[in-house]
Amino acid sequence: MIYYVPSGILHRIALESLPLGDGSLLGEHYYFVRLTSAREIVKSRKKANKAPFTSACLFGALKYDMDGVAMAQEASHYQVEPLLAFTRGGTVRGGKRFNELPNAKDEINRIEGILRSKQLKVTTKTGAKGTEEAFLAMSGKAPQLLHIATHGFYYNTQHEAEENFYLKGYSDAMQLTGLIMAGGNRAWTGMDVPKGVQDGILTASSIAAMNLRGTDLVVLSACESGLGMATPEGVFGLQRAFKKAGAGTIIMSLWDVDDEAAKDFMIKFYEELADSRNKWDKRKAFEKAKAFVRSKTYIRKYETFKGDPYYWAAFVMLD
Repeated sequence: MIYYVPSGILHRIALESLPLGDGSLLGEHYYFVRLTSAREIVKSRKKANKAPFTSACLFGALKYDMDGVAMAQEASHYQVEPLLAFTRGGTVRGGKRFNELPNAKDEINRIEGILRSKQLKVTTKTGAKGTEEAFLAMSGKAPQLLHIATHGFYYNTQHEAEENFYLKGYSDAMQLTGLIMAGGNRAWTGMDVPKGVQDGILTASSIAAMNLRGTDLVVLSACESGLGMATPEGVFGLQRAFKKAGAGTIIMSLWDVDDEAAKDFMIKFYEELADSRNKWDKRKAFEKAKAFVRSKTYIRKYETFKGDPYYWAAFVMLD
């Protein structure tokens, strides 16, 4: 039996990971599908026989520390629509720095290889190439599949945001949630950003203004990318941003994710997605990836994980 669950109810927990009296997990007995609204049930049925993906864009292994000259040089490669060019301008004050993710390069390389082996047209943005401009420039011409492996951030209250000077003064949840792109450390830590250059802090508000109607699947391999402010209108954050932009299914995380476990989960997901036996079934591939990361074979490989839901239950799929 399939249970359809409104995303606003489950924006902080993963029901699949709840233990039962016999030692099994709830997700082993019931099949949960998260939806932004009940109308998605009709849409999902219509998409059941959709043809495989033909194009993909991968962002990851980004260079968060860049000087102003390098940022301006990369920005010059793109023409961003004025509507999307949300800059906070000048000098800002920030907090902690974002470190490069050790496993992101391997994750992107492996996924790129899997997709190219299936003749997909793949564009990869790594290092200094994965700028905010590169992302915003996809508006109106986005690929069918979009994968982003980076740092995510979410501040649930204005009071909490006051402690981070970059976000100080903002109360809108769509401004307090986002992804860190190449060069993002510069603005986040209080350094000047060249005039006319995006600062590398991609907020949900900026994403919501884009046109991603051609994107069937968005994979956010980033911490807390599924969180947001729960309201009667839904969860305000990255999930709302991508849905408002017109994207289809979203894979995201509900809490901080282990870098290595996230890499393994993502690679397994794409292996299953591209497996001819699964016929590009996103949900089947997603469930198989989860089963793999909590399997005895995987646990023996990484004894420290011990099958703890922390390592595999963070990722959820929203249709």
